Amino acid sequence: MDGEVAVKTEGSSHWQRPVVALIAGLLMSCATVAGSCLDSESCCIEAHPGNPAACGLTEAEAAALIGTAAAAGAATTATLAAKNEGWKQQCIDTYVKCKSENKPLWVGDCYACLRRCEGQRQWPFALCHPR
Repeated sequence: MDGEVAVKTEGSSHWQRPVVALIAGLLMSCATVAGSCLDSESCCIEAHPGNPAACGLTEAEAAALIGTAAAAGAATTATLAAKNEGWKQQCIDTYVKCKSENKPLWVGDCYACLRRCEGQRQWPFALCHPR
């Protein structure tokens, strides 16, 4: 234990801190900036670009895995975009209704409710609603 400071906390052993640090380091090595890792193989390929042998893969296997990850990412992006359009359109439609029918038919600040709807992804009917 040269250079190491062992800190003993109640209920823990001196070896737990290094083990926790090791596990955290291993988990972080799989994190990427783009976040496109689907499994340990795709993380390895991203960590070692141009060297699929470091991951135990051939060039063809690595290319197939990258293609699969890209296709999965594109499908997920398309699904999220469709979901985003749904709540955005609902917020806009309800805002238009609120503004066009405003006082005395609606209760609440239509613009503030639109902003809240953009953040919460659903119209705050408790704050802005028809009478």
